[in-house]
Amino acid sequence: MAVIRNLVVKISADISSLSKGLQNASKNLTKASQSLTRIGTSLTTSITLPLVAFGAGIVKTSASFEQSMANAASVAGATGEEFKKMTDLARQMGAKTIFSASQAADALYYMASAGYKVDQMADSIEATLNLASATQYDLAATTDVVIAALNQFNLEASSAQRVTNVFASAIGNSMASMEKLANSMGYVGPVANSLGYEIEEVVGALSILYNAGYDGSTAGTTLRQALVSLMNPTSAALSVFEELGLTFDEVNPATNDFASIVGRLGLASMDTAQAMEVFGARGGPGMLALMNQGGSAIREMTESIT
Repeated sequence: MAVIRNLVVKISADISSLSKGLQNASKNLTKASQSLTRIGTSLTTSITLPLVAFGAGIVKTSASFEQSMANAASVAGATGEEFKKMTDLARQMGAKTIFSASQAADALYYMASAGYKVDQMADSIEATLNLASATQYDLAATTDVVIAALNQFNLEASSAQRVTNVFASAIGNSMASMEKLANSMGYVGPVANSLGYEIEEVVGALSILYNAGYDGSTAGTTLRQALVSLMNPTSAALSVFEELGLTFDEVNPATNDFASIVGRLGLASMDTAQAMEVFGARGGPGMLALMNQGGSAIREMTESIT
């Protein structure tokens, strides 16, 4: 009986020890399971979700680009090879400028809306994008301003770099801004071009007016009125020129550059009453401001933005 009791006690002790071991193993397995769950959650949060978001972003960007290209091609009437050229061009600009391919495609749309063909777009888009980047001006508005200036001065699309350089230099060397230039050029550009004036000289004169405190529309109307008044002087204006000791040939904008005209009027000491008589209320004050600076100031500004 003693042997049996000892055996029972031993077996009970072994079972108790086994039970404790199983309980400890169960606890360890639970901890391991919880740890794996935490790891899985962490991986989902830090890797899986970002990867999903990244993939969704790529799909969205691709869809946006395709839609922008479809819009541009539709307006341009481009199909087949022309569409491929436009697509390649937009992607190329996305790689070369700060703008994305989709934004470059939007610029192509704006150009197509202005009647530009694919080859014209290729000649002008990079310069336009760079100007918008340098001035932080709206891309659509920048495109409109550049194309308008090219048209106002009968310039080819390949001259876009020239136009954008002039605008950027004027902004850097005076109180000019894209908004001011856009407003001014719409008023004075066509008239100046009809007289054979270059865009550099026109922007140079406008920049002097900006420095004198004129806004875009006022500077543009001032310069336009001055040129129109000089093109077709009234009898009263001709009398003023005679008083100043000048002939019409010396102030005719069709045969004289604008800086020379301003310089001659200034040296002849044209006063306020005479300026108002010749140029009217719209052109007189601005011409007085230009004469105060002198023709040399216009030339220097023109040289600085050329």
